[in-house]
Amino acid sequence: EDLNGLRLGLKVGSIVDQLAPDIFPNSELYYYNTNSDLIEAVSSGKIDYTILDEPVVDMACRDNPQLAKIDESIYDQPIGYFFNKDKHGEELCKEFNAFLKKIT
Repeated sequence: EDLNGLRLGLKVGSIVDQLAPDIFPNSELYYYNTNSDLIEAVSSGKIDYTILDEPVVDMACRDNPQLAKIDESIYDQPIGYFFNKDKHGEELCKEFNAFLKKIT
């Protein structure tokens, strides 16, 4: 609720684009096409904050020490991955499943 009323940057077409107006009704909304544009807008002070996927935020904070991450999510959404059913897609799916098994 501390963020409500500040300038919020949203990625056009993202789930956050759909959720944020209801969650932060008093924030000024600014729309950007790419993660890089959002990161630059926060860094340059054009917007006060943005909401991106955690790996993107982690990378942005690592590469830009002036940025800070808030460990709070506005949604809990599982992420799905899919592959083409051709031979190449089947191989990618096997490799991905092996990777997931290794890291969990």
